[in-house]
This record gives sequence, structure tokens and C-alpha cells, in this order.
Amino acid sequence: MKKSVGTLSLALLLVGSLLAGCTSKNNGNSAASPSTSTGTAASTAPSGSANSSSPKPAADNMAEKVKLHIMVNGWINNPANGEDPIKKYLNDKFNVDIQFDNINANDLENKLLVQFSSNQPPDIIFASDKNKIVKLHNQGVLLDDLKPYLDKVPSIKANFNDLSIPYGTVGGKLIGLPVAPRTNNWGMMIRQDWLDSLGMKQPTNEKELLDVLRAFTFKDPDKNGKDDTWGISAAGAGKGVGEISFLAAMFGPTGPATSGGDSVGYYMDGGKLTNTIMDGNHQKFLDLLRTIVSEKLIDPDWYTQGWEQRKAKLFGDKYGIAWYPPADLYGEADVFANSGKDPTTQWLPMTLPKAGSAGGLRPPGSVSSGMYAITAEAAKNPVKLQRILKLLNDVTYPNEAYFALRWGVGVPGIGNKLVDMGGGLTYFDTVPDTVRTKNTGLIDWGSWVAVGDKVFYGAGPLTDATKKRIGLDNGVAASPAYPNFQDLVTFDSALKTATDQLKAEFEIKYVLDKGADYASFKADWLKKGGEKMLTQASEQLKAMGIAK
Repeated sequence: MKKSVGTLSLALLLVGSLLAGCTSKNNGNSAASPSTSTGTAASTAPSGSANSSSPKPAADNMAEKVKLHIMVNGWINNPANGEDPIKKYLNDKFNVDIQFDNINANDLENKLLVQFSSNQPPDIIFASDKNKIVKLHNQGVLLDDLKPYLDKVPSIKANFNDLSIPYGTVGGKLIGLPVAPRTNNWGMMIRQDWLDSLGMKQPTNEKELLDVLRAFTFKDPDKNGKDDTWGISAAGAGKGVGEISFLAAMFGPTGPATSGGDSVGYYMDGGKLTNTIMDGNHQKFLDLLRTIVSEKLIDPDWYTQGWEQRKAKLFGDKYGIAWYPPADLYGEADVFANSGKDPTTQWLPMTLPKAGSAGGLRPPGSVSSGMYAITAEAAKNPVKLQRILKLLNDVTYPNEAYFALRWGVGVPGIGNKLVDMGGGLTYFDTVPDTVRTKNTGLIDWGSWVAVGDKVFYGAGPLTDATKKRIGLDNGVAASPAYPNFQDLVTFDSALKTATDQLKAEFEIKYVLDKGADYASFKADWLKKGGEKMLTQASEQLKAMGIAK
């Protein structure tokens, strides 16, 4: 994942937030190693597929210029203004003529349907939402099985984790090439300077956590003589409990670690799928949150404020605990607080307190940050298929073309450079990156190659302070997290929407002690789709060989 460090301008910070989604570190699920499920030899054409008559990739001496149409959901989704040096770089390097369409994720599906219905399908599709690829596969318009071609994309394969092949497999066929997940560097951050001023240590269990929250709220941890601090907050935006759901991981597995989070986690128990509604850990989390709210240890705006609204207080020294990627927190603290202090002397990562035998790990990261698919029409041309496979492999980390697309390194007309930090890490100074910041459409060339790169960025030269921030961020990313089974399955969208809405409405009523009964909620959740969702997910995981 791209990591933000150093003092960023607000403009660069905005761009950074759009770009956040790209590193090769383990996402906490498993070691990032090549999968052994590679299927048959690459010379074997797919059988029983919608395009089973497609020839195997021919030897490609790169002599023939190939037209390629690539459609992706990007970050910024603006076309490049004027000259596009990255497109020229790719055209020259791979002897191709590329049409590149970067489209908002919400519009990608409709745009693709228009292309297919007009008999003008693209050649390569990248979608961050796997379900978009699944829908197209079910319509028979994609290369049906990519397992036979995995040895043609060794760099992509090297970025697979143990769940990548199951993630990309439908009905025993690898319908797309999963892109390496973003780094799971979300972690629990605490005001270490407040702990020091109060003579307290980082909490390790539920009781100690509540004691710290009480002290942060009522014992003037910043010693300013004012009653103006809270132990914790959230950004529910009036839709849910927000990222404070990370505290559910104290009791057991939760949903994936994102800014919004998910208080309910799915996990395997004796080879069978269950979740934390069924085992009672979801209720334990809500009981903890109810205590935090009833004792007023949380900012009263926690449920209504949005992520950006909350930052004024977060970086105005009002909260003692936050759920944040360390590098991003440090960078934003420089921008919003502008105090001249080193944020690492204030905020430090901490291990989640443990409240039960299964608790204390971080919420899981993503299995994948998206998926490449090749259309059936493109696969009919053996030279085009070979060129596509080479292109996809060569724009993957750690190849030269990856750095060109992701960072503008080595591209004539851009000329960005990286600083070698040693240990396989590199640093990117955003200040000289004037071409891309002025022509933001160029940045989306990196949106579909957002894989693990071990590249960190900041606005200014690499310093010892920056190295310290990177080290703290790496420490969080390397700490244990729960495995992510949710990303492997496709839930019925209507059932998922109904149960999510039911859960969100119940959680706030329960936390505010508005007479909500957990047993009644559980029965209602099962009746309105939860039971069917568990069955559907179990059947899919059985087909993958994960569940019994």
C-alpha cells in the first residue's frame, strides 16, 4: 500500500486518500507466497468454457502492434489532459496502441454492459469489486479459466496469498487474476503522552481499557485545566457505529479492517462457518460500547459526525484513542494540527486489549484489492492474449513497468525518482511530482496496478523522523490479524442489504439502551436472511475446500 509520511499539503493529502490501496505486505491472513493451485500447464487451452475454442497463447516476438482497450475503476477518474507520457511509455515498451478508460467504480458495470451490448468489448477489465467480474463471467463473456495461464504471469502469482486462488475461483475455474491486497496497516493508536502524564500503561484487557478511557476523559490528561477531552470517538455519519467497531476484535474475529469496519466477523469453527452474532461476541462488544457511551467516555458527536468532520477534534488533541493507519495519522497530524510537534511523541500503536480466549488480534485485511479479467473476444486472438498476459505481468510489482505506472518512475516527460531505503524498501518524495499533480488523470494509471510495493511516500526528503514513522507503520502491518473469509464469498445482495440495515438500526438502539433485546435481534436477523447467508457462504466455502 502507498504509505503517507511526512508533512503533506492538503492537496497532496486529498490525492493520497484517493490513492490509498496498494502494498505487497501480508494482509494478516496468511504469508504472501505463491499458491500451489496452479492448474494445468499453460500450453493447455481451457476446456468446457465459453471460449474453449480459443487458441493457446502463441509465441509473441512483439513485432505486431496490438490494439488494447483497458477499462478500470480508478481513483480520480479524470482523463489525462493533453499529452499522456505514461500511455506513450506503454505503447512503446509493449508495441501496443492502448485505449485507457478510467471510470468511477459505481459506473463501471453500466459502462461495461454498454460496451458488450454494442459488440465492442474491452480486452482487459480491472474491477476492485470481484462481484462485477463474477457477473460478467456468468454471462459467458470472459476468458473462462485463467489457471492454465498462471505460469505466464509469475509476478502476479508471486503476489498471491493463500486465499487468492479461492477468492478468484468460481465453479472450479479461476475467472480472473486477483491483485495483491492493500496492506492491512489499520491499528489501534493511543496518546502515549497522555498515558505518561497520568502514570498509566497501555491497557491489555477490558477493565484496563475502561480505566484508561475514564482517565483520558475525566483526569485532564493534557494538563490544560479544562474538561475538554474524551477517551475515544468514532465517525458513524448517522449510519452505524463507525470505526469504533474495531473494539469488537477484543472478543474475537470481526469484519475486514477499513475506516468503517464491521462489528460482525465470520470465521471457521471446527471446519464449519459461523459468525459472532451466533457465538455471542457481537453482543459482548455492544455491551462494552454501551458502557463507554453511558459513562460519557466518548465524544457525544461520535454517531453523527463523518470521517472528515471528526478530524478537527482528533488532531486538536481531544481524543486519546483512534483507529488509524499509523503513517496516515502521522501525516494528517502534521497537516491538521500544525503544532510543530513530532506526532510519534504523542501517538503510538498499541496491541488490542484481549477480552476472551479468541480475542486481541486485529480485524482482517482484504484478500485482494481487485481482479483482472480478460474478455473472451480478446482471448480469440493468440497474439493479443500473449501480449495481454505479458502486459499484466510486467506492470506488477516489482517490475520496471509497475514503477512507471504507479509512481511515474522512468517515464520520459515525468521522470520521478525513488530513494533506496535498504531492506527492499523505497521512498518517494511527492514534491518533485509536478507533472502528475497538475495532470491528475495520469495518477489513475496506478489504480489498477495497486499491489504491494513496499514504497512509502511523503512531501519532502527522507529523514530519520520519516524512517521512524515507516517503522511504526510496518510494525502494525506485521502484527497478527484474523483471517478474512468474508471476501471469499458472494452474499445475496438483497439479503445482505436487509441484514446490514437491521444490524445497524439495532446496534445504535442497543448501545443507547433503548429497550432493544439481543435475543430478539438474533432471531430476527436469522429470519430476515442471516440463516440463508450462512448457508450460502458455507456452500461456497465447501466448494473451495475450506469448509466441511
